[in-house]
Amino acid sequence: MLQNLHFIIKLAFYYKIPELGWTVYTAIPKAVIKNTVWKQTYIFVVIGLIILIGAFVIGIVFVNKAIVKPIIALSKTMEEVGKGKLNVKAEVNSKNELGKLAEIINQTLLSLKTLVEKVQKSSETLIETSENVSKSIDKNAEINRRIYTDIEKINAKVQDASSSLEETTAGVEEIAAAAQSVSKSTQEVMEKTSEMS
Repeated sequence: MLQNLHFIIKLAFYYKIPELGWTVYTAIPKAVIKNTVWKQTYIFVVIGLIILIGAFVIGIVFVNKAIVKPIIALSKTMEEVGKGKLNVKAEVNSKNELGKLAEIINQTLLSLKTLVEKVQKSSETLIETSENVSKSIDKNAEINRRIYTDIEKINAKVQDASSSLEETTAGVEEIAAAAQSVSKSTQEVMEKTSEMS
């Protein structure tokens, strides 16, 4: 007979109401409490999972906005720099490490741009100077050719003058010899004339 008896385990609770002198008893089957606890646990777990998934999604959005997008922006900026464009600027508006990195990149780009401009100006000045030097060398070469030609002409004239001088010297010597001869002859004539007188 004990087999047909069903034992239901119940939890009993009571509450005394002192003003009335009553005591309220209640008994709830353990299975009801257990089912209620499981239902509430299930609800709390589901709500907890929903909150956890929501926090995860918010975290992903935050990470995307705070980290991934600035890194992509910096990457695009550096790709442009790699193509030779130095007038780009890293657009990262944050105060974290990525913002500091963007500031450093912008300062580096500004310094690099200034350096490239200086090199370009120096190159232009160097090209202009080399063109001026080349023109000056060409002018000097032309002047040297003219001087050489003039020296050749002067040398030819000096040689002509030297030949003329030699001829003149020879002529003067002949005239001097003839003058001496005339002078001797004149002296002899004068001596003979003196002797005759």
